[in-house]
Order: sequence, then C-alpha cells, then structure tokens
Amino acid sequence: MCYNNNGDNMNINNQNNKYTIWLYNLNSREYNLLIKEFPKEHFEVIDIMNDYTKFETLQKQKLLDKPDIVICDMNTEITNELRNILYKSCCGLAKVTTKSIDDPFASIFQLNDEKIEIMVKKNKIYMKQLITKKDFSIQKIIDLCQLSNIGKLQKLMKIEADNIIKTIDLNQELNSRKSISYVSREYLFKLAHTLNEIISLKDNYTAGHCQRVAIYSEALGHALNLSNSQIEDLILAAYLHDIGKIGLPDAVITKTSKLNDLEFNLMKKHVELGSSILPTEQLGYLKEAVRGHHEKYDGTGYPDGLKGENISLFAQILAIADSFDAMTSQRSYNKVKSAEEAFDDLIRHTKPKDIEGGLGMFYNPILVDKFVETISNSKTIMENLHHAKELADQKMLLNEQKEMLQREMEIQNEKNIGGNRYA
Repeated sequence: MCYNNNGDNMNINNQNNKYTIWLYNLNSREYNLLIKEFPKEHFEVIDIMNDYTKFETLQKQKLLDKPDIVICDMNTEITNELRNILYKSCCGLAKVTTKSIDDPFASIFQLNDEKIEIMVKKNKIYMKQLITKKDFSIQKIIDLCQLSNIGKLQKLMKIEADNIIKTIDLNQELNSRKSISYVSREYLFKLAHTLNEIISLKDNYTAGHCQRVAIYSEALGHALNLSNSQIEDLILAAYLHDIGKIGLPDAVITKTSKLNDLEFNLMKKHVELGSSILPTEQLGYLKEAVRGHHEKYDGTGYPDGLKGENISLFAQILAIADSFDAMTSQRSYNKVKSAEEAFDDLIRHTKPKDIEGGLGMFYNPILVDKFVETISNSKTIMENLHHAKELADQKMLLNEQKEMLQREMEIQNEKNIGGNRYA
C-alpha cells in the first residue's frame, strides 16, 4: 500500500493510500483484463513489464513504499533470489493465466469465465455459489494484497511498540514508587494513543469516534461493576476497535456516499485487519474484542457469525457504544439522531423482527437496557450529545440553504442563456 513514511516510523499520508500492484511479464490479454479489475481510487497498478531490475531496487525502498503484490504470467520464472526479495518486502505473488487449466493446488489464478462452485457463509450457514474463475481469482488477489499490507503494518507496529518502551525508564518509574503493573498500563495507554493518532492521520472522524466509544464503554463498564483493570482494558479496546481501518484504502473509509459491493467487502475486513495488526506481545489479549465488535447477538454479524454469549462481553459492549456513536455523531452522509432517537433504535434492535417494533436482535437486551439507563442519567454526556445534535442540525440547515441558493442560481443562469439566445 502506498504511504509516505520516514525511515522505520509510521507517517501515513492520507492523500495516497491505496493497495499497490506490480504487473510483471504479462501478455497483452492478461494485462488488458487485469487493468480493468482494480479501480484506480483503491489500487495503484504499475506495469513494470519484464524489467527485473525493479526488484533489485525494491530492496532499497522503505517498507511502506513497496508493492503489496506482484502479478505475473504463469510461465514466468521466479528465482529463489526473487522469492527472498518479495518475502523480505512483505509482498505477495500471484501467477495468472487466461487459459483453463487443471490446477488441483489452486496455485495459478485463472482469468476466464469458466464457472466454479464455491462455498460461501451467510448467516452462519454455508451455501453453494457459482462464480467465474476470473471473479474468484480477483477476490483472492485482493485478499493477498490485504495480507501483505497486514505484514507491513505488523512490522511497523512492533517498531512503534519498541520505540515507546525506549522512552520509559523502568528504574526511574519504579523508584518513584510506581508498581510494575502501573508502568505496564502506562506503556499500553501510550501505545494505544500512538495507534489512535495513526488513525487520525487517515480519518479525523474515526479518531474522535474511538474516543467517544471509549467514554460510552467506560460508563457502561462501571455500571456493570467491572473491576478497574477490566475497565482499563475495555477503554484500550475501544480506542483500538477501528485500528484495522489504517489497512484500508482512504477512498473507502472517507467515502461520503453509499459503498459499492467491493468497497463494503473491503470495509468489513477492518475487524480482521485490526485484530491481526495489534502487536501480539503487548495487546494480543484485546484481539477478540476488536475482531468481534461487528458481531450481532442473533448471529447475523461478521466476521465469524458468532451468536449470543459466544460473543465476548467486551465485543458486545463495543458493538452498542459503536452503534450509538455512529447514530449521534456527524458524518457527511448521515442525519444525526438525538440521544433519545438513538436509544429507541438500540432498544428496537434487541427484538426479533417478528415482534412488534423489533428490527432484529443485534444487541444483548440486558446490556442495552443498562446502557440506556447509564448514559441517560449522565448529565455531562447528555449535555454534550444535545449540543452536538444542535450543531449538526444547524450545519444541515446551512447546507440545505446553500444547495437551494445554488439551484436558484443555476435556474437563473439557464433563463439568462435562453434569453440571450433569442435576443
């Protein structure tokens, strides 16, 4: 994926964040077919033709400037030297052909319209689906792009974690009568703060969203009588629940209109990306919460279709806080709901659709009841929510007035043009 980065430190430039694909040694038919399959707003596709020297210079490039995948013709010779370069670069490799071949190991991606049968998971049920080999191959190549990107981000996350450790003088901290447990917590919150800052470089809304989700989650955690250490872990999970979005193209996470199928499938991957990106040594125990915050109580969520109490408590709490903030905060494509409207929506999503007023059992009813009680009784939170709603309404009214004025000007211009034409 393309970023601007300086040395080993992450410095994401949100102006140029796409998956990067190198096309190498392809015939014209393969090239013409592939170039149409990867939208320019999400993919940087570079044709290096058969220039092997590009791989030699690859070793000198910074990690995040390297391609996510190299696509080549199936007959291209891949030397051990090249495999080693790609491995060190966290770069995937996909061999393709437009021919129909018998490939029991599925090691060659076939770009033709021959149909194959695959199993897809819908609402925890696996179903057979017919798909062309070309569409199946493109899906798998995109998956490889994401896996490659995860590898790069994991390396850089580890570097960030190590850099934070270097800033902590353990002996000095302990001499100031702080416990090892306290110092460890301090380190984890510094790490979470750093990762949250990385998100803000890509999407200011997501960073503020994570902070608000942390506030709502903490309030519910106290209401549930969780221990102090559990609440601290819950806050960390809230700050990091959308960290996987740093592995998505900017055009997906900042899009103001409805996502298309490709974009929606990419967006859904952020929970898996997030749990994979988190440094295992330091924050691995939060992976379950990050991965599960889009699961639904009735089993219709993603990525694993977990149901009921099979969803971790932290993930259930995050799901409620996440949804509540999405309804009550300003994004360019949604009308902000009042706190009371959002409470009603949450409650209706604790009932199956066949019950009057029910919209589907997305959330744990007990947790939603406690959440509504807790947030509605918090004077500070409710005042902030009402103020945010007033600002959002004012902004929406102003935008509507601007659009109306623009339409009136366009109508007047058309009249003037028509009048001049017959003058």
